[in-house]
Amino acid sequence: MARRKRYNDEIDPLAVLLISIIGGIYLAWKYIIKPIIDWITYIGNQIINWVNQNTVTIIIVILSAIILLVVWLRKRQHEKEQRDFKRRKYVEEQTAKGLVKFSDRFGKERWGSLEEIEEWKRRDEEDKMKESLLHRVSESIEKFEPSRRYGNEFGYHTELQGWLKAYFPNAKVEIQTGASRPDIIIDHIAIEVKGPTNSQALNTLTTKCLKYSKYYTNIICVLFEPSFTDRNFQEIKEGIDRTFPNVSIIVKR
Repeated sequence: MARRKRYNDEIDPLAVLLISIIGGIYLAWKYIIKPIIDWITYIGNQIINWVNQNTVTIIIVILSAIILLVVWLRKRQHEKEQRDFKRRKYVEEQTAKGLVKFSDRFGKERWGSLEEIEEWKRRDEEDKMKESLLHRVSESIEKFEPSRRYGNEFGYHTELQGWLKAYFPNAKVEIQTGASRPDIIIDHIAIEVKGPTNSQALNTLTTKCLKYSKYYTNIICVLFEPSFTDRNFQEIKEGIDRTFPNVSIIVKR
């Protein structure tokens, strides 16, 4: 027993580790790395052989592609030169008439007199400010969540108005009364509130949009507690989008 114990104590753990590493490297080389290298070499030789057998065809294909590319680039260059020439000619004609170029916020160009340019600039700035306010109001309404469900529209009117007043303290936020008036007004934006919103209430939106479009630049319809069908909503929404592009609908479920 003492002799066996002395033999075990003489085994070096480092030697066992090195032997295991060497054995692992050998197995990886034999069964993984070498087969992959052989496969890559085989594929490479196949490609080289194919290229050698089809050299003329490959050269013809490459030359044809280069020629087509050159022709296409020259055509594009010619079209650009034609556009530039027409553009320069148009600018010269407008300048000769004493007109000045104006670019709006969308990059759309127009030519007009100095008086017209000043008016277009003023309108463009006004429209830019209105669109910015519309975007912020829509975002604010999207974030709004009523504290509870109300049995009629007035509760939603009041709570939404308070929410908007907090977001837009410098804007004129008013609750309106009367069937021919929007529920809430913020500057040039009319806000129509429905809730609970069934199919009958949904169908009245087109009439509201028709009335309000005469007096307000943009209209936002906010629908609380919807109980209408998706099909009916899509039909109404598609009709409003086609007829009243200045109207957006926000559904609060």
